[in-house]
Amino acid sequence: MGLGQYEEPSAVVANIHATYGVSPKLRLILTAASLWHTCFGGPSTAWTAAYPAGVHTCGYAANGASVLGVPGEGFYVGQAPTAATNGVAPLPWELQSYAPSATGNIGASGYFPFNLYLQT
Repeated sequence: MGLGQYEEPSAVVANIHATYGVSPKLRLILTAASLWHTCFGGPSTAWTAAYPAGVHTCGYAANGASVLGVPGEGFYVGQAPTAATNGVAPLPWELQSYAPSATGNIGASGYFPFNLYLQT
């Protein structure tokens, strides 16, 4: 597998734009951005199977809290993070190399913000 083998999911966003003529010289323009969104697609990997694309997951970022690694050299005791010698079972997101992200590379804000604009 080469560079670019993993793609972020695609996003669909719904917006509304309405114009109302109050008088011949006054016009109101209302724009509602990001009323609704969802994501779909992306590669078929272990982390996309655990966290499929949808309303809350639109991308993936490196999981710095992952317990995966070379056996005996990770953040666990024994041959696997799920071994009984660790005492507690890791949470599902701790077993993935990549963690879900609300927007992926779409924006640094971490979510799709709702915006309402009124222009005259």
